[in-house]
Amino acid sequence: MIVDALRAWLDQALTPWAAAQSIPLPSYTLEEPPGDIAADVACNLAMLLAKPLKKSPRAVAQDIEVLLRAAPHNPLSDIAIAGAGFLNFTWNVQTATQELQTLLTQKESYGKLSPLPKEKILIEFVSANPTGPLHVGHGRGAALGDSLALILAHLGYSVSREYYINDAGNQVDLLGQSLLARALELENKPFSMPEEGYQGDYMKDVARAYVQEKPERERTPAQATTFALQKLLEAIRHDLEDFGIQFDTWYSEASLVAKGSVEQHVELLRQRGAVEESEGALWFVAPGEEGEKDKNRVLKRRDGRWTYFATDIAYHADKLERGFDRLIDLWGADHHGYIPRVKGSLQALGFNPEKLQVLLYQLVSLTRNGVPVSMSKRSGDFIMLREVVQEVGRDACRFFFALRGPNTAFDFDLELAKKQSADNPVFYVQYAHARICSIFRQAAEKGVTFIQNDALWPMLSLLASKEERALIRKLAFFPVCLRLCAQENTPHLLANYLLQLGRQFHHFYDHHRVLTDDKNLTQARLALLDAVRTILRLGLKLLGVSAPEVMQKQEALNS
Repeated sequence: MIVDALRAWLDQALTPWAAAQSIPLPSYTLEEPPGDIAADVACNLAMLLAKPLKKSPRAVAQDIEVLLRAAPHNPLSDIAIAGAGFLNFTWNVQTATQELQTLLTQKESYGKLSPLPKEKILIEFVSANPTGPLHVGHGRGAALGDSLALILAHLGYSVSREYYINDAGNQVDLLGQSLLARALELENKPFSMPEEGYQGDYMKDVARAYVQEKPERERTPAQATTFALQKLLEAIRHDLEDFGIQFDTWYSEASLVAKGSVEQHVELLRQRGAVEESEGALWFVAPGEEGEKDKNRVLKRRDGRWTYFATDIAYHADKLERGFDRLIDLWGADHHGYIPRVKGSLQALGFNPEKLQVLLYQLVSLTRNGVPVSMSKRSGDFIMLREVVQEVGRDACRFFFALRGPNTAFDFDLELAKKQSADNPVFYVQYAHARICSIFRQAAEKGVTFIQNDALWPMLSLLASKEERALIRKLAFFPVCLRLCAQENTPHLLANYLLQLGRQFHHFYDHHRVLTDDKNLTQARLALLDAVRTILRLGLKLLGVSAPEVMQKQEALNS
C-alpha cells in the first residue's frame, strides 16, 4: 500500500538522524490533507519532535525536509511545510500510477492486510430480548455490528457473528404468562394480564397461532413460554435476514445455565476471593475492592435465581474459552456503567479484560421532514425495524445507520431516505457507481474496448489534472480508512469516505470528458473510473448496501 511504502521510506531516512540525537522516532500519522491543500499526504512528525529536540515545529520540519530531499529512492515530487510545522508530501507520477495499477490488479481484494492477521474475533450484537419484535434501535446496532464484521473480515481477520438469546429469567416467565392471558382474551374468556407483561398487539398474533395449536386444557406456563420464544425468535431471524444479516451462532442463555457454566464460574470466582455471601445472596466483589456493595453486583438472589450479571460473566468467559482472541460487544449507550463490571469479572477469573471491547451506540429518533414519527400501534411502545425497512428499503437503512458514529445521537429522516437526489447520501453514492457503469456502456456502444492488460499501465501517467490526482489520492486512502474503522470499531468512517469519493467523482465528471479523441487518455480515464467503481462497489458491500448498475434519476443531481 502506498501509505505503508511512504512510512517505510520515512522511517529508513529519518531513524538514523533521530538516533544520532538520542531520541526515538515517534509514532506519527500520515493522513489525507484537507481538500484546500495541494498535497497527497499530511504528516505531524515535526510537531511531535519539537519538544524533545527543543526546537520550534517549523524548524524541525525544515531539518526533516533537507534530509528527505537528499534521501535515495524518493517517492515524492514535492515536500512542503504548512502552518506551524506540518509536512505535506506529494507523490511523484510513478508512485501515484503504481498504486492505481495495484488497485486495478487486486480489484476487490484491495485493502487487505499483509500478512493476514491471525486474530480470531467474536462480534456479539443485536442480542435483543426475544420478547418482542426488533425495534429501530436494534436496527442501528445490527447495521453497525454487521458492517464492522464485514470490514474486519475483508482486512483478513477471522470473524464470527453471534446473537446471545436472553431466554432465561423472569422476563421469559412474564412472556409465557402474557401469552396465556392473550389466548384467553381471544377466546372471550376472563383473563388477567401480568402487571409487567407484554402489551403489544404482536402478542395477539402469537396468541392466535397458540390457540390454533393448543387447546386450553393442554396449556401450561412453561409450554406457553417455549411457544412464544420460538415464534418471536422466528420473527427476529426473519427481520434480520431481510436486513441482510446472518449470524454464525445463536447462543442460548438457558443452555448456559443448564450445562452448569454459571455455577462453575461463580464457584471459580469464590475460590479466587471475588464472591461474598450477604443477606442471603451471593455478591461479586473484585479483589481489593472496598466500600459498600452495589446491589447490581448480586450474582444469586435470595430466592436462588441467578442474575443477568452472573450469566453474563459465564457467557463472556465461555467466549474466551472457545478460543477467541478478541471479543467485541455492541450495547446500547445506557449500558455504559456495566462495562467495568464485566471486565472486572473477567480479570477476577484470570482473563485479560482488554480482550473485551464494548462499542456503545445511541438509539435512533425517526422523523418525517423533521417532524417526529409517532409510535407503532403494532408494537405498543416502539417503532419496529421491519416497518422502516419496508418503507425506505434495506439499502437506505443500512447506509443511514452507518453514517454517524455510534456515540452520536441520530435523527433518521424517512422522507430524506426515500429521495432520489443528491440530498440523499445513499442515493448519491449509488448513483456515482451507476453513472460510471453507464459511461462504460456508452464506451461499448461507441466501439471503445477498455484495455485491461499491461499495455494500459504507461497510459496512466496521462492522469495529471487536479481532479484526476484528487481521485487517485482518495482511492489510495481506502485501505487507511478500513484500518481506522477496525481500530475504532466503527463503520461510519467508511460511509463518509464513500460520500467523499462519490463527491470527487461527480466533480471530476463535471470537468472532464471520459470518451475523448485521444485514445490513450480515454483508456487512462476509463481505468481511473474502473478503480473508482471498484472501491464504491466494495465499500458499499462492506456496509451491506447494494451497488446498482442502473438507477432512475428523478431529480436533478447537483454535484
